[in-house]
Amino acid sequence: MTSNSPGRSTSSSPIPIPILFLKTPSTPTDAYSTLFSNSTSTSAYTYTPTFTPLLHSTFHAPAITHLTTLLSTNAFHPPTPHPPPSPPPPPPPPQTTTPPPPPPPPPPPPPPLQPKSYSGLILTSQRSVSALSTALSSLPPPQSSSPSASPQPHPLSIPLYVVGPATSTSLTHLQTTQPLLTHCPIRGADSGSASALASHILSDHNHNHNHNHQKGPPDAASSRPPLLFLVGSKRRDAIPRLLASPSLPASSRIGVDELVVYETALLPEFESEVSAALRRTKDPGAAGGGVRWVVLFSPSGGKELFRALGWWMVDEEREEEGEDGGKVRVRRRRREERLEEGEEEGKGGGGGVHTYIACIGPTTRDYLASEFGFEADVCAERPSAEGVKEGIEKFMRAKGIR
Repeated sequence: MTSNSPGRSTSSSPIPIPILFLKTPSTPTDAYSTLFSNSTSTSAYTYTPTFTPLLHSTFHAPAITHLTTLLSTNAFHPPTPHPPPSPPPPPPPPQTTTPPPPPPPPPPPPPPLQPKSYSGLILTSQRSVSALSTALSSLPPPQSSSPSASPQPHPLSIPLYVVGPATSTSLTHLQTTQPLLTHCPIRGADSGSASALASHILSDHNHNHNHNHQKGPPDAASSRPPLLFLVGSKRRDAIPRLLASPSLPASSRIGVDELVVYETALLPEFESEVSAALRRTKDPGAAGGGVRWVVLFSPSGGKELFRALGWWMVDEEREEEGEDGGKVRVRRRRREERLEEGEEEGKGGGGGVHTYIACIGPTTRDYLASEFGFEADVCAERPSAEGVKEGIEKFMRAKGIR
Protein backbone atom coordinates (compact mmCIF):
# COMPACT_ATOMS: atom_id res chain seq x y z
CA MET A 1 0.00 0.00 0.00
CA THR A 2 3.04 2.28 -0.34
CA SER A 3 5.09 3.20 -3.33
CA ASN A 4 8.45 2.44 -1.65
CA SER A 5 9.85 -1.07 -1.86
CA PRO A 6 10.56 -2.52 1.59
CA GLY A 7 13.72 -4.35 2.39
CA ARG A 8 13.77 -8.12 2.73
CA SER A 9 16.26 -10.42 4.31
CA THR A 10 19.02 -11.41 1.90
CA SER A 11 20.08 -14.43 3.92
CA SER A 12 19.67 -17.94 2.59
CA SER A 13 16.65 -18.39 4.88
CA PRO A 14 14.37 -15.39 4.31
CA ILE A 15 11.82 -14.53 6.97
CA PRO A 16 8.40 -15.92 6.02
CA ILE A 17 5.95 -13.26 4.89
CA PRO A 18 2.80 -12.99 7.03
CA ILE A 19 -0.34 -13.34 4.93
CA LEU A 20 -3.78 -12.82 6.43
CA PHE A 21 -6.78 -14.41 4.73
CA LEU A 22 -10.10 -12.84 5.69
CA LYS A 23 -12.12 -16.04 5.40
CA THR A 24 -13.08 -19.17 7.25
CA PRO A 25 -10.72 -21.99 6.26
CA SER A 26 -12.42 -24.67 4.20
CA THR A 27 -12.81 -28.20 5.52
CA PRO A 28 -11.46 -30.84 5.45
CA THR A 29 -8.55 -29.04 3.78
CA ASP A 30 -8.09 -25.46 2.63
CA ALA A 31 -6.32 -24.78 -0.67
CA TYR A 32 -4.88 -21.47 0.57
CA SER A 33 -3.48 -22.99 3.75
CA THR A 34 -1.93 -25.87 1.81
CA LEU A 35 -0.40 -23.73 -0.93
CA PHE A 36 0.94 -20.90 1.23
CA SER A 37 2.24 -23.17 4.00
CA ASN A 38 4.45 -25.22 1.71
CA SER A 39 7.52 -23.75 0.06
CA THR A 40 8.34 -24.91 -3.45
CA SER A 41 11.47 -24.90 -5.53
CA THR A 42 9.77 -22.65 -8.07
CA SER A 43 9.06 -19.85 -5.53
CA ALA A 44 11.57 -17.54 -3.87
CA TYR A 45 9.08 -16.66 -1.12
CA THR A 46 7.78 -18.39 1.99
CA TYR A 47 4.71 -17.41 3.99
CA THR A 48 3.04 -17.68 7.36
CA PRO A 49 -0.70 -17.92 6.62
CA THR A 50 -3.33 -16.82 9.15
CA PHE A 51 -7.10 -16.99 8.81
CA THR A 52 -9.51 -14.52 10.35
CA PRO A 53 -13.18 -15.41 9.73
CA LEU A 54 -15.29 -12.42 8.78
CA LEU A 55 -18.89 -13.62 8.65
CA HIS A 56 -21.04 -16.06 10.56
CA SER A 57 -23.56 -18.00 8.47
CA THR A 58 -26.72 -19.79 9.50
CA PHE A 59 -29.04 -21.73 7.24
CA HIS A 60 -32.48 -20.33 6.54
CA ALA A 61 -34.62 -23.31 7.61
CA PRO A 62 -37.76 -22.54 5.53
CA ALA A 63 -35.61 -22.18 2.40
CA ILE A 64 -33.81 -25.48 3.05
CA THR A 65 -37.21 -27.16 3.51
CA HIS A 66 -38.42 -25.63 0.24
CA LEU A 67 -35.29 -26.81 -1.58
CA THR A 68 -35.79 -30.31 -0.17
CA THR A 69 -39.36 -30.27 -1.45
CA LEU A 70 -38.20 -29.25 -4.93
CA LEU A 71 -35.71 -32.11 -4.95
CA SER A 72 -38.22 -34.66 -3.69
CA THR A 73 -40.90 -33.68 -6.23
CA ASN A 74 -38.56 -33.82 -9.26
CA ALA A 75 -38.87 -30.11 -9.97
CA PHE A 76 -35.52 -29.94 -11.81
CA HIS A 77 -35.41 -30.68 -15.54
CA PRO A 78 -32.65 -30.19 -18.11
CA PRO A 79 -33.13 -27.20 -20.44
CA THR A 80 -35.33 -29.06 -22.94
CA PRO A 81 -38.83 -27.57 -22.57
CA HIS A 82 -40.71 -29.44 -25.29
CA PRO A 83 -39.65 -30.88 -28.62
CA PRO A 84 -40.98 -29.06 -31.67
CA PRO A 85 -44.18 -30.42 -33.15
CA SER A 86 -43.73 -33.21 -35.68
CA PRO A 87 -44.12 -32.22 -39.34
CA PRO A 88 -47.49 -33.09 -40.85
CA PRO A 89 -47.62 -36.46 -42.57
CA PRO A 90 -47.41 -36.48 -46.39
CA PRO A 91 -50.74 -36.54 -48.26
CA PRO A 92 -51.99 -40.03 -49.09
CA PRO A 93 -51.62 -41.24 -52.69
CA PRO A 94 -54.69 -40.99 -54.93
CA GLN A 95 -57.09 -43.89 -54.48
CA THR A 96 -59.26 -45.55 -57.10
CA THR A 97 -61.22 -47.46 -54.53
CA THR A 98 -62.99 -46.46 -51.41
CA PRO A 99 -60.59 -44.32 -49.36
CA PRO A 100 -59.52 -45.65 -46.00
CA PRO A 101 -60.83 -43.99 -42.88
CA PRO A 102 -58.99 -40.82 -41.85
CA PRO A 103 -56.08 -41.25 -39.44
CA PRO A 104 -56.74 -40.61 -35.78
CA PRO A 105 -56.13 -37.05 -34.61
CA PRO A 106 -52.64 -36.30 -33.28
CA PRO A 107 -52.17 -36.57 -29.53
CA PRO A 108 -52.66 -33.36 -27.59
CA PRO A 109 -49.54 -31.29 -26.88
CA PRO A 110 -47.78 -31.95 -23.57
CA PRO A 111 -49.04 -29.88 -20.69
CA PRO A 112 -47.09 -26.72 -19.85
CA LEU A 113 -44.29 -27.02 -17.33
CA GLN A 114 -45.19 -26.35 -13.76
CA PRO A 115 -44.22 -22.85 -12.57
CA LYS A 116 -41.86 -24.28 -9.96
CA SER A 117 -39.75 -26.28 -12.35
CA TYR A 118 -36.09 -25.34 -12.86
CA SER A 119 -33.62 -26.12 -15.62
CA GLY A 120 -30.41 -25.61 -13.64
CA LEU A 121 -28.79 -24.43 -10.41
CA ILE A 122 -26.43 -21.52 -9.78
CA LEU A 123 -24.11 -21.78 -6.77
CA THR A 124 -21.47 -19.10 -6.17
CA SER A 125 -20.27 -19.90 -2.64
CA GLN A 126 -19.31 -22.91 -0.59
CA ARG A 127 -22.11 -22.05 1.83
CA SER A 128 -24.65 -22.51 -0.95
CA VAL A 129 -23.10 -25.93 -1.65
CA SER A 130 -23.45 -26.75 2.05
CA ALA A 131 -27.11 -25.71 1.88
CA LEU A 132 -27.67 -28.02 -1.10
CA SER A 133 -25.93 -30.81 0.80
CA THR A 134 -28.21 -30.25 3.79
CA ALA A 135 -31.31 -30.37 1.61
CA LEU A 136 -30.14 -33.57 -0.10
CA SER A 137 -29.41 -35.16 3.28
CA SER A 138 -32.95 -34.34 4.37
CA LEU A 139 -34.47 -36.50 1.66
CA PRO A 140 -36.00 -39.74 2.93
CA PRO A 141 -33.90 -42.88 2.38
CA PRO A 142 -34.89 -45.21 -0.47
CA GLN A 143 -37.74 -47.55 0.43
CA SER A 144 -38.08 -49.72 -2.65
CA SER A 145 -39.62 -52.64 -0.78
CA SER A 146 -42.62 -50.77 0.57
CA PRO A 147 -45.54 -50.38 -1.86
CA SER A 148 -46.85 -47.47 0.18
CA ALA A 149 -43.57 -45.56 0.11
CA SER A 150 -43.60 -42.16 -1.53
CA PRO A 151 -41.99 -41.89 -4.99
CA GLN A 152 -38.24 -41.43 -4.91
CA PRO A 153 -36.64 -38.43 -6.64
CA HIS A 154 -35.03 -39.10 -9.99
CA PRO A 155 -31.29 -38.50 -10.47
CA LEU A 156 -30.70 -34.98 -11.72
CA SER A 157 -29.10 -34.15 -15.05
CA ILE A 158 -29.27 -30.36 -14.86
CA PRO A 159 -26.20 -28.11 -15.18
CA LEU A 160 -24.67 -26.76 -11.97
CA TYR A 161 -23.17 -23.32 -12.64
CA VAL A 162 -20.36 -22.10 -10.36
CA VAL A 163 -18.19 -18.99 -10.29
CA GLY A 164 -14.83 -20.43 -9.28
CA PRO A 165 -12.73 -23.52 -8.56
CA ALA A 166 -13.43 -23.60 -4.81
CA THR A 167 -17.18 -23.99 -5.35
CA SER A 168 -16.53 -26.47 -8.14
CA THR A 169 -14.32 -28.58 -5.87
CA SER A 170 -16.95 -28.60 -3.14
CA LEU A 171 -19.63 -29.68 -5.62
CA THR A 172 -17.40 -32.40 -7.06
CA HIS A 173 -16.89 -33.78 -3.56
CA LEU A 174 -20.65 -33.60 -2.91
CA GLN A 175 -21.28 -35.62 -6.07
CA THR A 176 -19.25 -38.50 -4.61
CA THR A 177 -21.60 -38.71 -1.63
CA GLN A 178 -24.92 -37.84 -3.27
CA PRO A 179 -25.92 -40.13 -6.16
CA LEU A 180 -28.70 -37.71 -7.09
CA LEU A 181 -26.04 -35.31 -8.46
CA THR A 182 -23.81 -37.84 -10.22
CA HIS A 183 -24.96 -36.93 -13.73
CA CYS A 184 -25.01 -33.15 -13.25
CA PRO A 185 -22.29 -31.34 -15.25
CA ILE A 186 -20.45 -28.62 -13.32
CA ARG A 187 -19.83 -25.58 -15.49
CA GLY A 188 -18.25 -22.15 -15.11
CA ALA A 189 -15.38 -23.06 -12.75
CA ASP A 190 -12.97 -20.79 -14.66
CA SER A 191 -15.34 -17.84 -15.00
CA GLY A 192 -13.96 -15.92 -12.01
CA SER A 193 -16.56 -13.15 -11.83
CA ALA A 194 -20.31 -12.63 -11.93
CA SER A 195 -20.22 -11.02 -15.37
CA ALA A 196 -18.06 -13.80 -16.82
CA LEU A 197 -20.31 -16.48 -15.31
CA ALA A 198 -23.42 -14.76 -16.71
CA SER A 199 -21.84 -14.72 -20.18
CA HIS A 200 -20.98 -18.40 -19.84
CA ILE A 201 -24.52 -19.29 -18.75
CA LEU A 202 -26.06 -17.34 -21.64
CA SER A 203 -23.88 -19.18 -24.13
CA ASP A 204 -24.12 -22.63 -22.58
CA HIS A 205 -27.75 -22.68 -21.51
CA ASN A 206 -29.09 -21.11 -24.69
CA HIS A 207 -27.00 -23.48 -26.80
CA ASN A 208 -28.43 -26.52 -25.01
CA HIS A 209 -31.94 -25.11 -25.15
CA ASN A 210 -31.77 -24.27 -28.85
CA HIS A 211 -30.11 -27.59 -29.70
CA ASN A 212 -32.95 -29.50 -28.10
CA HIS A 213 -35.70 -27.12 -29.19
CA GLN A 214 -34.45 -26.62 -32.75
CA LYS A 215 -35.62 -23.23 -33.98
CA GLY A 216 -38.81 -23.21 -32.00
CA PRO A 217 -41.29 -20.36 -31.81
CA PRO A 218 -40.07 -16.80 -31.18
CA ASP A 219 -41.06 -16.99 -27.53
CA ALA A 220 -39.38 -20.37 -26.94
CA ALA A 221 -37.41 -18.95 -24.01
CA SER A 222 -40.61 -18.21 -22.13
CA SER A 223 -41.46 -21.92 -22.06
CA ARG A 224 -38.09 -22.84 -20.57
CA PRO A 225 -37.94 -23.27 -16.81
CA PRO A 226 -35.81 -20.64 -15.05
CA LEU A 227 -32.61 -21.28 -13.16
CA LEU A 228 -32.60 -21.49 -9.37
CA PHE A 229 -29.91 -19.37 -7.70
CA LEU A 230 -28.98 -20.40 -4.14
CA VAL A 231 -27.89 -17.18 -2.44
CA GLY A 232 -27.10 -15.65 0.92
CA SER A 233 -28.73 -12.67 2.56
CA LYS A 234 -25.82 -10.43 1.45
CA ARG A 235 -25.56 -10.57 -2.31
CA ARG A 236 -25.48 -8.53 -5.48
CA ASP A 237 -27.97 -8.86 -8.31
CA ALA A 238 -25.43 -8.92 -11.15
CA ILE A 239 -26.11 -12.45 -12.41
CA PRO A 240 -29.95 -12.30 -12.52
CA ARG A 241 -29.77 -8.81 -14.01
CA LEU A 242 -27.33 -9.79 -16.76
CA LEU A 243 -29.21 -12.98 -17.66
CA ALA A 244 -32.49 -11.09 -18.10
CA SER A 245 -31.04 -7.88 -19.54
CA PRO A 246 -33.45 -5.93 -21.80
CA SER A 247 -30.55 -5.55 -24.24
CA LEU A 248 -30.71 -9.28 -25.01
CA PRO A 249 -33.14 -10.73 -27.57
CA ALA A 250 -36.26 -11.91 -25.80
CA SER A 251 -35.56 -15.50 -26.88
CA SER A 252 -32.11 -15.43 -25.21
CA ARG A 253 -33.08 -14.10 -21.80
CA ILE A 254 -32.94 -16.56 -18.94
CA GLY A 255 -35.16 -16.25 -15.90
CA VAL A 256 -33.62 -16.64 -12.46
CA ASP A 257 -35.35 -17.30 -9.15
CA GLU A 258 -33.27 -16.50 -6.07
CA LEU A 259 -33.65 -18.65 -2.97
CA VAL A 260 -32.01 -17.22 0.17
CA VAL A 261 -30.67 -20.38 1.80
CA TYR A 262 -28.38 -18.80 4.40
CA GLU A 263 -28.12 -15.64 6.46
CA THR A 264 -24.80 -13.91 7.06
CA ALA A 265 -23.77 -11.52 9.78
CA LEU A 266 -20.47 -9.95 10.79
CA LEU A 267 -18.73 -11.82 13.58
CA PRO A 268 -18.68 -9.52 16.63
CA GLU A 269 -15.05 -10.36 17.34
CA PHE A 270 -13.82 -9.74 13.79
CA GLU A 271 -12.49 -6.21 14.33
CA SER A 272 -10.56 -7.16 17.47
CA GLU A 273 -9.23 -10.34 15.83
CA VAL A 274 -7.99 -8.64 12.67
CA SER A 275 -6.54 -5.75 14.67
CA ALA A 276 -4.67 -8.23 16.85
CA ALA A 277 -3.35 -10.03 13.77
CA LEU A 278 -2.09 -6.75 12.34
CA ARG A 279 -0.48 -5.72 15.64
CA ARG A 280 1.40 -9.03 15.80
CA THR A 281 3.13 -8.19 12.50
CA LYS A 282 3.88 -4.50 13.07
CA ASP A 283 7.55 -5.12 13.87
CA PRO A 284 9.48 -5.05 10.57
CA GLY A 285 11.96 -7.57 11.94
CA ALA A 286 9.21 -10.07 12.60
CA ALA A 287 7.02 -9.39 9.58
CA GLY A 288 8.74 -10.98 6.64
CA GLY A 289 11.43 -8.32 6.60
CA GLY A 290 8.86 -5.48 6.47
CA VAL A 291 6.24 -7.04 4.18
CA ARG A 292 2.81 -8.43 4.94
CA TRP A 293 -0.25 -9.23 2.86
CA VAL A 294 -3.99 -9.18 3.46
CA VAL A 295 -6.22 -11.13 1.06
CA LEU A 296 -9.84 -10.04 0.62
CA PHE A 297 -12.58 -12.35 -0.63
CA SER A 298 -15.58 -10.00 -0.65
CA PRO A 299 -16.51 -6.30 -0.58
CA SER A 300 -17.70 -6.67 3.02
CA GLY A 301 -14.23 -7.95 3.92
CA GLY A 302 -12.68 -4.80 2.48
CA LYS A 303 -15.10 -2.56 4.33
CA GLU A 304 -14.48 -4.22 7.69
CA LEU A 305 -10.72 -4.39 7.16
CA PHE A 306 -10.56 -0.65 6.53
CA ARG A 307 -12.68 -0.07 9.62
CA ALA A 308 -10.19 -2.14 11.63
CA LEU A 309 -7.28 -0.23 10.09
CA GLY A 310 -8.91 3.01 11.17
CA TRP A 311 -9.96 4.09 7.69
CA TRP A 312 -13.42 5.43 6.97
CA MET A 313 -15.16 7.62 4.46
CA VAL A 314 -16.09 11.18 5.35
CA ASP A 315 -18.74 13.13 3.45
CA GLU A 316 -17.90 16.80 3.11
CA GLU A 317 -19.53 19.73 1.39
CA ARG A 318 -17.73 22.82 0.18
CA GLU A 319 -18.25 25.68 -2.22
CA GLU A 320 -16.53 25.60 -5.59
CA GLU A 321 -16.65 27.91 -8.57
CA GLY A 322 -19.21 26.80 -11.16
CA GLU A 323 -18.98 27.04 -14.94
CA ASP A 324 -20.92 30.31 -14.94
CA GLY A 325 -18.59 31.88 -12.40
CA GLY A 326 -21.02 31.46 -9.51
CA LYS A 327 -20.55 29.39 -6.39
CA VAL A 328 -21.92 25.85 -6.15
CA ARG A 329 -21.93 23.46 -3.22
CA VAL A 330 -20.18 20.20 -4.02
CA ARG A 331 -20.49 17.03 -1.96
CA ARG A 332 -17.45 14.74 -2.01
CA ARG A 333 -16.18 11.71 -0.18
CA ARG A 334 -12.67 11.44 1.17
CA ARG A 335 -10.83 8.87 3.22
CA GLU A 336 -9.46 9.65 6.66
CA GLU A 337 -7.01 7.49 8.55
CA ARG A 338 -6.77 7.01 12.30
CA LEU A 339 -3.17 6.78 13.51
CA GLU A 340 -2.23 4.89 16.63
CA GLU A 341 0.15 6.49 19.08
CA GLY A 342 3.75 6.19 17.92
CA GLU A 343 2.92 5.37 14.29
CA GLU A 344 4.18 7.23 11.31
CA GLU A 345 1.64 8.66 8.96
CA GLY A 346 1.26 6.30 6.05
CA LYS A 347 -0.69 3.32 4.84
CA GLY A 348 -1.15 -0.02 6.46
CA GLY A 349 -1.28 1.11 10.07
CA GLY A 350 2.10 -0.43 10.83
CA GLY A 351 5.00 2.02 10.88
CA GLY A 352 7.81 0.40 8.90
CA VAL A 353 5.73 -2.56 7.79
CA HIS A 354 4.35 -2.34 4.28
CA THR A 355 0.87 -3.84 4.07
CA TYR A 356 -0.25 -4.92 0.63
CA ILE A 357 -3.81 -5.81 -0.33
CA ALA A 358 -4.78 -8.62 -2.70
CA CYS A 359 -8.34 -9.23 -3.96
CA ILE A 360 -9.81 -12.52 -5.09
CA GLY A 361 -11.49 -10.88 -8.07
CA PRO A 362 -12.71 -7.70 -9.78
CA THR A 363 -15.91 -7.29 -7.73
CA THR A 364 -13.95 -6.67 -4.53
CA ARG A 365 -11.30 -4.60 -6.35
CA ASP A 366 -13.93 -2.33 -7.90
CA TYR A 367 -15.71 -1.91 -4.56
CA LEU A 368 -12.51 -0.66 -2.90
CA ALA A 369 -11.97 1.79 -5.73
CA SER A 370 -15.51 3.17 -5.72
CA GLU A 371 -16.10 3.31 -1.95
CA PHE A 372 -12.63 4.11 -0.63
CA GLY A 373 -10.77 5.51 -3.61
CA PHE A 374 -8.27 2.73 -3.00
CA GLU A 375 -6.44 0.71 -5.65
CA ALA A 376 -5.69 -2.83 -4.56
CA ASP A 377 -2.12 -3.95 -5.14
CA VAL A 378 -3.17 -7.28 -6.68
CA CYS A 379 -6.36 -8.60 -8.27
CA ALA A 380 -6.09 -12.32 -8.97
CA GLU A 381 -6.51 -13.23 -12.61
CA ARG A 382 -7.99 -16.55 -11.46
CA PRO A 383 -10.20 -16.78 -8.35
CA SER A 384 -8.14 -19.51 -6.72
CA ALA A 385 -5.26 -20.03 -4.33
CA GLU A 386 -2.93 -20.44 -7.30
CA GLY A 387 -4.24 -17.27 -8.91
CA VAL A 388 -3.74 -15.25 -5.72
CA LYS A 389 -0.22 -16.56 -5.21
CA GLU A 390 0.76 -15.92 -8.82
CA GLY A 391 -0.50 -12.33 -8.58
CA ILE A 392 1.26 -11.65 -5.27
CA GLU A 393 4.60 -13.03 -6.40
CA LYS A 394 4.45 -11.28 -9.76
CA PHE A 395 3.83 -8.01 -7.88
CA MET A 396 6.73 -8.59 -5.46
CA ARG A 397 9.15 -9.48 -8.24
CA ALA A 398 8.19 -6.27 -10.08
CA LYS A 399 8.74 -4.29 -6.86
CA GLY A 400 12.13 -5.90 -6.30
CA ILE A 401 11.02 -7.54 -3.06
CA ARG A 402 13.28 -10.51 -2.42
